[in-house]
Amino acid sequence: MSSGAPVDAEFSFRQNSKATRHQVRPLFVGGMHPTVGQVFGKAARHNLAKWFNGADIYYVHAARTAIQRAVSLLSLGRGDEVLMPAYHCGSELDVLLNAGVTVRLFRISIAGEIDLEDLQSRLTERTRAVYVIHYFGFPQKVEPIVELCRNRKLYLIEDCALSLLTEVGSRRLGSAGDLAIYNFPKMLPIPDGGALVINRPELQRRPWPRRGPSFYEILPSLSSLLRQSLLSDLPESAVRRLFAWFRRPSKLGLNSGRTRLEMPDSYYFRTAMTDRNISQLSAWLVGRMEVPEIRERRRRNYTRLLNGVSHISKLTPLFPDLPAGVCPLSLPVLVKGAREVAKKLHAQSIPAVAWWAGYHRFFPPTAEFEQACYLKDSVVALPTHQQLDDRDVDFIAERTIECLA
Repeated sequence: MSSGAPVDAEFSFRQNSKATRHQVRPLFVGGMHPTVGQVFGKAARHNLAKWFNGADIYYVHAARTAIQRAVSLLSLGRGDEVLMPAYHCGSELDVLLNAGVTVRLFRISIAGEIDLEDLQSRLTERTRAVYVIHYFGFPQKVEPIVELCRNRKLYLIEDCALSLLTEVGSRRLGSAGDLAIYNFPKMLPIPDGGALVINRPELQRRPWPRRGPSFYEILPSLSSLLRQSLLSDLPESAVRRLFAWFRRPSKLGLNSGRTRLEMPDSYYFRTAMTDRNISQLSAWLVGRMEVPEIRERRRRNYTRLLNGVSHISKLTPLFPDLPAGVCPLSLPVLVKGAREVAKKLHAQSIPAVAWWAGYHRFFPPTAEFEQACYLKDSVVALPTHQQLDDRDVDFIAERTIECLA
């Protein structure tokens, strides 16, 4: 895979003058939301169905539903081990634990790369599968892991929940493993949805009865999308008052150790997610979104924002280059006090996230995985989604600089 060209100086934020700063301030940055054209428009020519063309794909309510089905399909249960990276959300891990699977963690470098030697050292006679996570849209180097799994007769599960729409060469990311997991709301303005793609021939084309989620199951996400749509169209004075009213305190606050925090309760697996289909509303919306346009805009925003903040001494981009084919989820940066920085940016209508700051209650941090702990403590994901324009991106860069001054 190409390492990509250097960042284009055309987007250099440092050339902006002080006078420009206040002139380009957007009314509201905010997150993604469905547009009128997506709700009432025609089906897109190059939508998500075309992106997955030819795949044995099953659309589901959530990525956790896809993982639940993968566990069932591979007959994983008590006595079986799955190797998983120490840097993870916790929600994917909880599905495995809920099935009685033993999870063994392996190391990830502070650059987000798999430590292959450490992974190999943790294999046992009970290991049945290796679970690989592609972070923020950037692919892991899976070729040696594919070979390892083939030689040891292990299943390879690719978690592409953060990497929908990324390609490696001319292939969709998630094509190398036996199964691949996708999460749609991470990249698209829809209330729910994900997918399980089955690449291993003997596992394909198996009947799988599913039922759609109730309206109340998608209502919280739908309400959030509607709020974003409302705020993006109102005058600034009204937006600021409503935004302050809509803001919610973080649910990340329970101790999973003396100094660490537990992940939010909503991240844990619920039986209501079992064998659930994607909602009709989300299925309708994804058919009206042009994948090439989304990929192009996210790449442009990433490049522009990277140039806007890369000179800051108190900040280190996790991925300083944008390789060809990558569709970034966001711009992840390493900063001291990630949660406080994200809180300050959020107060400015910028949906920055202290990424995966909490821990699963049964997997508190240990010194053995200090790199993963460092990432959980230090990563802030700066938004680069497709509904941001150049002014929004410049505003994000400006406010990030101010927060770290």
